[in-house]
Amino acid sequence: MEYNSICKDPEIRDRENPSGVMNIILHQGHERLHGIMYSPQGQGPHPTILLLHGFPGYEKNLDLAQILRRAGFNVIQFHYRGSWGSEGEYSFANVLSDVSMAVRHFSHEDNAGKYNIDPERMVIIGHSLGGFASLVTASHFNHIDHVVSIACYNLGAVIRKFDQDKHFRQKTLDMFEECTCPLKGTGVYDLVEEMKIHREVWDVVNHSCELRGKHILLLSGSEDDISEPEIHHQPIALALQKAGCENLSEVLLPDGHSFHDTRIALASSILEWLEKEGFKVS
Repeated sequence: MEYNSICKDPEIRDRENPSGVMNIILHQGHERLHGIMYSPQGQGPHPTILLLHGFPGYEKNLDLAQILRRAGFNVIQFHYRGSWGSEGEYSFANVLSDVSMAVRHFSHEDNAGKYNIDPERMVIIGHSLGGFASLVTASHFNHIDHVVSIACYNLGAVIRKFDQDKHFRQKTLDMFEECTCPLKGTGVYDLVEEMKIHREVWDVVNHSCELRGKHILLLSGSEDDISEPEIHHQPIALALQKAGCENLSEVLLPDGHSFHDTRIALASSILEWLEKEGFKVS
């Protein structure tokens, strides 16, 4: 199916309620986290997507943000503590804490009104580590019914393979070395130690019972050599199926971790799923 929001501007502009963009500052204690919100035209309140980038966030998927905004959604993206100018120190634990804080913040009645958000129609979409965070976070919030995990990087699965496979261990260390360059307050072995300490609770498979009532889209690349489908996607899908998840959808695109050559197919898959789930998509 073709969607206008992928390749067409709105035919009619709502000059009384125009599309817009605004800077967002979130507060985690005394530390400020920087973000941005794309708002669609129309009176609202609008369904809202929290769009989570990965580790460290070189790919921010802002093309998806623009497409989803044209489709009628608020789209919010922010940077976790210690990343891309946000204050504080980076850690995987802080990523999860920051995402939970953002969900609470934008679901609060006062902020929902301020930002024209319908808190009952909030979707979390995350890529890579953001895909992991989207699933783990959704398992803790009853009002978050819809989750899209793109190329989920499941930390629990990573550390299990890390301990078993010498080649995989070195590959992971090399990747972490590159990814920590734009981050503050952490290092390769700090992050590895975090995964070892939290290996069970940071395995999405172990959250399958809490997630079984959610509407979930797992989207992966068949040629992904970072979030390998057999290590990340397939065990999560199987665990959700065994747990009785009746609203699980899966898409496997012929591409790698960042979907460089399947951006249109990636956007189309997400829009098609949102439409199937009852969201009005243009």
